[in-house]
Amino acid sequence: DMVRVKSEDTLYFGSMRKSGQYYIYVFYPSSQVYSYRNMVVAYTICIYLVLCALIVLAKIKFENKRIKEIEEKNKINIAIGKIYDIYCLIYLDTLEYKVLKGTDSLMRALKEKDTVYDYINIMIDSFIDDSYKSAALKFYDLENVSERLKRNAFLTNVFKGKGKKWYFNAIVANDVAENGDILSVMITVRDVTAQTEADLEKKKKLIEVNKSLKEYNSILDCLNNIYFSSFYVDLENDTFRAIFLARWLVAKMNTEGRFTDLREHFIKRAANDKYKEELLENLSVEHIREALCREKNSEDKKSYFMDYSSVVNGKESWRRLTVILVDFNDEGKPKHVLIVLQDTTEQKNKEMQYQRQIIDAANEAEHANAAKTEFLRRMSHDIRTPINGILGMLNIAEHYSHDFEKQSECFEKIRNTSNHLLALINDVLDMSAMESGAITLEKTSFDLLKLIKEVSSVIDAQAQERGIELNTNVNITYNRVIGSALHLRQILINIAGNAVKYNKLNGFIELNYSQIQKNS
Repeated sequence: DMVRVKSEDTLYFGSMRKSGQYYIYVFYPSSQVYSYRNMVVAYTICIYLVLCALIVLAKIKFENKRIKEIEEKNKINIAIGKIYDIYCLIYLDTLEYKVLKGTDSLMRALKEKDTVYDYINIMIDSFIDDSYKSAALKFYDLENVSERLKRNAFLTNVFKGKGKKWYFNAIVANDVAENGDILSVMITVRDVTAQTEADLEKKKKLIEVNKSLKEYNSILDCLNNIYFSSFYVDLENDTFRAIFLARWLVAKMNTEGRFTDLREHFIKRAANDKYKEELLENLSVEHIREALCREKNSEDKKSYFMDYSSVVNGKESWRRLTVILVDFNDEGKPKHVLIVLQDTTEQKNKEMQYQRQIIDAANEAEHANAAKTEFLRRMSHDIRTPINGILGMLNIAEHYSHDFEKQSECFEKIRNTSNHLLALINDVLDMSAMESGAITLEKTSFDLLKLIKEVSSVIDAQAQERGIELNTNVNITYNRVIGSALHLRQILINIAGNAVKYNKLNGFIELNYSQIQKNS
C-alpha cells in the first residue's frame, strides 16, 4: 500500500517493505511521483483525440461517398427519366412503390392506397394489348423477380401496346444487400414503336432475303445435278472462285486462284489434243469479252458453249463448257462470268446413236426405193401380158364376127383377164396402203366356187400361152363364205400365177381346192 507523508510544505509518497527484523520505507516527493502519470494521461488523451478525429474523417468520407453515389443515381434516374415514359421504384421487402415518372393517364388511374400489384395491373391495362397481357403479367411477377435478376443482370421484353404501339419493358436491380438479396428494383417502360416497326421491317426484309437465299441454294443444288462443276470468274482481276467442285476434282485443283491457271488446267489435263486449241480460244479473256460484250448480246442470249472430249478412267467422255455473262463494266465489257461444266456423254452417245439410226433409215429407204423400182419393173411386164391377151381376144372376136359361140368364149376370157389385170393393179395399191398402215380386210359374203372359177379362167389363159396343162380339182362343201373376196382372189392368182410363171414350157400344174374347216 502507498504511504503518504507530509513534511512541512512537501508531500511524500512511498511504501514499506519488511526485511528480516527491519522495516524499510522509501518515499519520493509528490512532484516526482505524478510527473509520469500526467505524461501517460496526456499521451492517452492525445491518442483518443486522434482516433476520434480519424473516425469523424472516415465517417465524413463515407457520407460523402454515399452522397456521391446518391447523386450519381439521381443523375442516372434523371437520364433514364428522359428516355422512359414510366419510371417506378419498387421495394421488394415492403412491397411499396414510388412512381418517379408516369404518364398523365397512369397517374390519374392510380390511388394513394393502391398496392404495388394494383399498380402493375393498372399499368398493364393502360398500355399493353390484350393479346400480350398474359405474357406481361408473367414478366412482372414480383414473387420470382429476385431469383431471375440473380441469374441475369436485367430483364427486358417488348410488348404490343394499344393503338398499334410497341413498348420496351425493363426490370433492373436498384439496391442489393451484402448477402446478394435484391432489396428494390426499378421498372421502366419506353415507347419503341418507331424502332420496333423499323426492326419488324428489317426482320421482314431479312426473312425475304433468307427465303431468296434458300431459293438460290435450292437452284444451286438443282444446277449441281446438271453441272458437275461451276466457277465464278473475275475477268478484270484474273481470279476465280469455285462455287461447286466435283469430288473427283477437289484433290486435282484449287478452289480459288488465278483464272489463267484454271484455263491452263483445262487445256493440259481436261481435254483431248484435238480440242485444246479451240478450248484455249474459247477461254481466253479477249474472246470472252468480245463474244459477250453488250453490243453483241441481247437479253435472251448471254452465253456460249463448246463441246469437247476427254479420257476418264480409260473411256472417252464428253463435256460441255458454258460461259455465262454475270455483269458488265462501265465500258460494256463482261466483268464477271460464270463457267459451268456438264457431263454430256450420255446425251452425245444418244445423238451419235440417233445419227446412226438416221443413216440406217436412209439406207433402208434407199433399199426400199430400189425394191419398189424392181417391183414396178416386173409388174409392168405382168400388166402388159394380160393387156396383150385382151387385145388378142378382141382381134379373134373381130375375126369371127359371125361366130357368136366363139365371140362369147372370147368375151368370157376378156372378162376374166380384165379381172386379173384389176387384181394386179389392186396389188400395187395394196402395197402402198400397207406401207401407210391403211390396209383393211372386208367381211362380206361371196361365192367361193365362182371366185375359184374366175381364178382358173385367168390362169388358164396364161397357161395356154406357155403350153402348160392346167387341172383344177375342187372339193368345197359350203360355197357361200364370209371374208375379203378381193384379197383371197389376189392370193390365189399370185400362187397360181407364180406356178405358171416359174414352170417350164409345156409343163403341168394341178390346183386342188379343199375346205378343211368351217365356222359353226
